[in-house]
Amino acid sequence: MSTIQPRIPDIDWSNGFDPYWCNGSRAITHWFNALSFMLPVGEQYFHETAREVAKDTDLSNDPRLAHEVFDFTVQESMHAAQHRLYNEGLAKQGFENIVEPSIVWMIKMGRRLLSPLTNLAAVCAYEHYTAILAEHLLNSQSKWMKTAPDMALFWGWHAAEETEHKAVCFDLYVAAGGGWLRRASMFIAVSFTFYFLFFMRAYLYLLRKDRELRPQKRGATVSLKHASFALRGPVGFAFAAVMDYLRPGFHPWQRDNRALMEAWLRNNEARLHPIRSSVGKLGATTA
Repeated sequence: MSTIQPRIPDIDWSNGFDPYWCNGSRAITHWFNALSFMLPVGEQYFHETAREVAKDTDLSNDPRLAHEVFDFTVQESMHAAQHRLYNEGLAKQGFENIVEPSIVWMIKMGRRLLSPLTNLAAVCAYEHYTAILAEHLLNSQSKWMKTAPDMALFWGWHAAEETEHKAVCFDLYVAAGGGWLRRASMFIAVSFTFYFLFFMRAYLYLLRKDRELRPQKRGATVSLKHASFALRGPVGFAFAAVMDYLRPGFHPWQRDNRALMEAWLRNNEARLHPIRSSVGKLGATTA
């Protein structure tokens, strides 16, 4: 039976949000905003790739994985939809998602030039980054999001679900016959691509555009401390955990942070709405 439960957070995006919702910090708010710009088409690529590989893989001996792939695709679809609403809020503040066309083009080239299994290896690499980012966020959310309860809910929800499904694509990749060399090679390629798109395209654009839109804001310059935080970005804050992926015997749940995820979900269940998943579907079938 699937262990994954898709949910929707109780957030009214029509209210908009503060331009510096992350404790008033320009630098750190735009760090999260840059990630959001990258995620809608990325999440869509993840679940479409998983669905394509699962369709051609015999999972009859692993019905749990088959159901978890289904629930993974539902969760990622919800993530993409919610991040689009978030990004519409950024557009109202004057920011254009200049990185999305580049991601769309790269996905198109990847699908044209690489096999579905190699695309899934790329997805596994991205999922490793999102899992490490999620763990970092669940550990430090109260530090960065004290004054923005909706954003705390939003990023916590995303982090919890990324943790919940962090091994699904990896397990599907192994079930489909994927090996270490392809996985490691795609991880290296994804690392360079992710960092370039995140920092050079999305993050620096947001900082520059913000200074144009609000030049009189106090603290218009980015401090060395905040700049170093952003430069570390999605690679450097947990370098050992990120690089652990390159071990031949690696598995995502060797880094078991389920207790952290479950604690966050318990504390926030009142503002999370479960949606239909294969858990209920499977139960109805076997009843």
